[in-house]
Amino acid sequence: MKKSTYKLFLVLLIATLLIQCKSKEKEVSAPNEDIAQQLAHHPIPEWFEREKFGIFVHYGVMGTFGHFNRQVGNQESWLTQEVFELGAKEFTINDFLVYDWAHKFRIWGARYAVLTTSQHPGFALWDSKVTDRSITQLSPYNKDLVDVWTKALRKNNLKVGLYFNHEDIR
Repeated sequence: MKKSTYKLFLVLLIATLLIQCKSKEKEVSAPNEDIAQQLAHHPIPEWFEREKFGIFVHYGVMGTFGHFNRQVGNQESWLTQEVFELGAKEFTINDFLVYDWAHKFRIWGARYAVLTTSQHPGFALWDSKVTDRSITQLSPYNKDLVDVWTKALRKNNLKVGLYFNHEDIR
């Protein structure tokens, strides 16, 4: 009797776990299907395969902090919003530097360059109407860096790429 009860318990446990896994798969696959449909409406541009070499620039407030003594993944050691905003108040750049980067990218053989337009925790490098956590509101630079980036790349005959993660802007 004990063996059959144990086997029945195992079968029920496994069945319950399988049902839970299937429902989790549906929860996980739905957003991925949405993303796939969105990408189907925004195919990779034809020029992308042709151009081959590009530069990806992750630039923002995090660079003002220099060295962090923290472990990756330790949520407690991540920067607080307050500390990040203090860094934002010191974050600046000059237009000449952006144009210099674009010129160097071209000399190095790049055909396009991509800029991260926002970063954790939601600091926009443009004048956003969605949040006041932006370069135009918190930084002494007080200008739309995405606009300057775009103009600098175009002046150097480079294609402009902008990376945006909507989850970063809260």
